[in-house]
Amino acid sequence: MNLLQESRVKINEIDDQLVKLFEERMHTVENVARYKAENNMPVFDASREKDNIEKNSAKLQDQNLKPYFVKWYQDTMDVSKEYQKDILKRD
Repeated sequence: MNLLQESRVKINEIDDQLVKLFEERMHTVENVARYKAENNMPVFDASREKDNIEKNSAKLQDQNLKPYFVKWYQDTMDVSKEYQKDILKRD
């Protein structure tokens, strides 16, 4: 197996883990949405997002990846907010 094939196998394994973590995260987001609804809290909390981005990007071992991580993480939070809004519309 060449380097490309080995890398693709590894990416597929990582993607399998990401799928499971995505589902776990989104199921937890359901709880967050319901809590926020019960307590009249907005879906979006700018200071929490900023803090989360800073806290989690600081955990990177390879800081050269920081701009890509920040974009990926922001996209993840955007999807979470969208899902929360959809849950609140349904309930």
